[in-house]
Amino acid sequence: MQPQNQEIYIIIIIGCLIAFLLVGFIVTTLFLYQRRQKKQEEEVRRLKEAFEKESAKSQIEIQENTMAHIAEELHHGIKNDLAGIAWYLNVLGMEQQNKEITETAASLNKITEEIREMAHSLHTGRIAKVGLIEALETEVKKLLRRKDITTAFDCTVHQNFFDAQTTVFIYRMVQELTQNILKHAKASVITIKVFVAPEDIFTIQIQDNGKGFNVEEAKRSKTAGVGLQSIINRTAMIGGKIIFESEISKGTTVWLEIPIPHEQITIKHV
Repeated sequence: MQPQNQEIYIIIIIGCLIAFLLVGFIVTTLFLYQRRQKKQEEEVRRLKEAFEKESAKSQIEIQENTMAHIAEELHHGIKNDLAGIAWYLNVLGMEQQNKEITETAASLNKITEEIREMAHSLHTGRIAKVGLIEALETEVKKLLRRKDITTAFDCTVHQNFFDAQTTVFIYRMVQELTQNILKHAKASVITIKVFVAPEDIFTIQIQDNGKGFNVEEAKRSKTAGVGLQSIINRTAMIGGKIIFESEISKGTTVWLEIPIPHEQITIKHV
């Protein structure tokens, strides 16, 4: 082989090596860039989720503080004022043997009791103190007094499994779900079941025979979607999940499922 041809071969081989190294460098650079970009996107998504979670938490804390303040005002202000007026009217009615005054005093006493219950349902501290089951039972008692809807309640759980924050979150979600039924569903029957499902999942099932709705459409709605999204966000914040099943003219069933904390599972099975 002639020296000139050898030089050409060497140049070709070196060129191929350089091209191969260049391609390898470009591929490696692209790979590292894509991985870094993916990592940055994941970080941005994580920060966004953390921000949304903290924002939702802050909003909920503000709402709870506001409701606690209103509860205090209702309990120590308006309730006491009405109780004083009712007492005065009751005494006046007995002195004058006036039936109308006595009946008015009785009505005021009833309103005072309703305000007391309302204050208790708004006060975060009391909900956490009495526990979830008793708080739910109190809420159901209010539903049972209504004339426009029949309420059935079946609870096979007699133990409070959750901490104060989770207890309040669950209670507020049940409140919002039942209020949505009363305001929008046009239902005549509401059924609430509380039980522990297999694999130690604390479950609340709320069912109504109302007009039903399109779940996906409601989630996209700027009005109805806000309420649903609020419930979904609260559920996610306590590590649970919520399932909506609804059919137009056939009612709605909602399952709220929250895993029981491990330490409570141990206590439950002792």
